[in-house]
Amino acid sequence: AEDNPQSFSLTAGGIVHGSLDEIGLSHRFFYGSPESHRVMSEIASFVNAASAEQALRGRRICMIGGRVMGMYTTMADIIQLKQVFGVEVEHMDAVRLYLAAQNVPSDEVSKTKAWIEENLGAIVTPDDVLERSIRLYIAMRNALSEEGYTIAAVKCQDEMINSYASSCLAVSLLNDQGVTVSCETDLYAALTMNILSSLSDGIALFGDVNHLDMESKVLRVVNCGSMPTSMAESRKDVELGPQYAYMGKAGGATTVLVVKESPVTIARLSRVRGRFVMLAAEGVTQRVDRGKLKEAREYWPQAFIRLKGDVEKLVGNLRSNHMHLCFGHHLKDLQELCRMKDIELLTI
Repeated sequence: AEDNPQSFSLTAGGIVHGSLDEIGLSHRFFYGSPESHRVMSEIASFVNAASAEQALRGRRICMIGGRVMGMYTTMADIIQLKQVFGVEVEHMDAVRLYLAAQNVPSDEVSKTKAWIEENLGAIVTPDDVLERSIRLYIAMRNALSEEGYTIAAVKCQDEMINSYASSCLAVSLLNDQGVTVSCETDLYAALTMNILSSLSDGIALFGDVNHLDMESKVLRVVNCGSMPTSMAESRKDVELGPQYAYMGKAGGATTVLVVKESPVTIARLSRVRGRFVMLAAEGVTQRVDRGKLKEAREYWPQAFIRLKGDVEKLVGNLRSNHMHLCFGHHLKDLQELCRMKDIELLTI
């Protein structure tokens, strides 16, 4: 409703607002001038959130493999996901990818390897391991495309990483291409990443919360090798390293990078006694010297995020080992989305 006394807009707005509440139609009532930056900013956030919410309805999430290592924080009630987000969770056996990877034509492998050598930086992954990683990427890409999936959660440990190759390179390149893929069959991760991707009109990453410096307010997010290559300052800054031996017998190619400097939003969907909550914050990623990666893992990608707000609240509301990040500040959009879905938003 426009704040114009001649139009009686507030009068009409009250009628429409009350009527929609009366019949139970979800909506948002805005009042003010079209010239107001505050009003237009609120409307923009609402539209962005509504678009992200609508984009999830009717989507199918592919869960490749089964439950991972007893992580309750990755498992979800698929009926609840259907009720709240309108998504359908379906299953694909990992053995399908294993068999398909072995049968990928050699010329396809060579073509992808040539692209990697042309576009990325140093490659330290052994040739045989790199080839298996490429084969798994092509197999996963083709299987998801054939079934019409654009969101997936992949179990890598311990069957695939012991028997064939880690899924790191596949997850990295698929996220680069706009297919949302999380690791460790984490369905909450896949949902959070897809929401962040929609709000930012970009991509999101999957990572583990590794360290929080309480003084500098810098959160270090580390991933076992699957951060998207396009999140680096340049793809030429991305190396392909060898997966650590303790992770699995077969190994795999890992992306080694530092996420480029940018305003960012971090978020994580969780549950508390069956009710959804979302932890979210804004900050800025920082460039660091590549040598700093050794403090955690030399051959794993990392993001260093200087956070806004009270970081003690982050610790108090951290309910997962996983955290997700997109470029840009989208906290207001997340607030709108959580309001639409009756999800408690926890900010710092």
